[in-house]
Amino acid sequence: MQVSKIATLCAVLMLFSGLAVADPPLRQVQRAPFGDTQAVDRWLAGHPYAPARQLANAYGARCEMQARMGRYRAAADACGRMVELEGRNASPGARQSLGFWQALSDVPPIHVQGEVNVPLSYGWTGMAEAPVEVRRETASWGVDTGAEITTMSASDAARFGARMLGAPLEIHGSTPGTAAGHIGVIDHIRIGGARIDNIPVFVVPDAALTFDGRRVPPLLGAPVLYAFGRVEFANHGQRLHLSASQPGPLPGHLSWNESGVAIEISFARGRAEAHLDTGANISEMHTSTRSLLSSAQRSRLTLSTVRLAGVSGEIQRPRWRSQALDLNLGGGTCHVDGLDFGDERDGAQGRVGIDLVKSCENFQFDVSTMTFSARGD
Repeated sequence: MQVSKIATLCAVLMLFSGLAVADPPLRQVQRAPFGDTQAVDRWLAGHPYAPARQLANAYGARCEMQARMGRYRAAADACGRMVELEGRNASPGARQSLGFWQALSDVPPIHVQGEVNVPLSYGWTGMAEAPVEVRRETASWGVDTGAEITTMSASDAARFGARMLGAPLEIHGSTPGTAAGHIGVIDHIRIGGARIDNIPVFVVPDAALTFDGRRVPPLLGAPVLYAFGRVEFANHGQRLHLSASQPGPLPGHLSWNESGVAIEISFARGRAEAHLDTGANISEMHTSTRSLLSSAQRSRLTLSTVRLAGVSGEIQRPRWRSQALDLNLGGGTCHVDGLDFGDERDGAQGRVGIDLVKSCENFQFDVSTMTFSARGD
């Protein structure tokens, strides 16, 4: 059996998709550029007497958006208001998020200087790994758009001088169960020509990041990537380029969901939205999206079992594998050797892993314009 995903941290932040469904004006939150909270702020100002459930959802959205920008105190305030409105009905996840951002309240936002243009390597996890320098030592870190915070083992945290903050916390991982660990901060790292300051990290016991006797490398989370603005995987995922956002939008559209950013993919009979998670080495769409394949493509699906590993444990589940497909996304066409269909939801209709990104000659996205592009050979 093949491991399809290693140790990414999904669903750390708060879900706001229910808010978008309940209140049409807030659907634009899902398309809001990075750092833009105007839509949710306007809604809160205009609906002070809305039902408590709607207000709680709105504050949950505000918490999530402020946290992405590194405004942790503002995120904690919004999460606190959400928990207060939900009262005894507040979910464990909501309370966990409140504790998460409270622990980081005094930490400044991530700050970047310079640009990154470095080669990527691929180790036993199948993830793209970039060379990161910390305390004059260079190590390979996984580049994980599906990790909502940079994550590492306790041994690596000690090695890289992470400062621990507050008491232990538990969070939900990408597999059933919770992961216990500490919030910490690494003051400075370097990647290529860039210096990055104030990196929050979630530190878990070594065992939580060890599978089949091998430890997962540190995972460079999405907030570090978002802080640059534009993220590019070039030459079929052989190089990583991080730079400031550009004013011109790219052809495809991004959206926010509870797991991070999502992209739109076109199949033979329609479109689907998938969470962009480069920490997954195999892309997987939900079984319902099989209806978007042509009848010939569906007839050639094969059934097998896949093992899913994450910081909160491992599970096995069935999946259907397609033959080679040409997928249209971001204004281009990328040829994939095959695509999985299983019970993956991950905040959208599936998950795009590094395998699909590598199938494109060039793949880039920009959170300031909420657009992306893909180009095949």
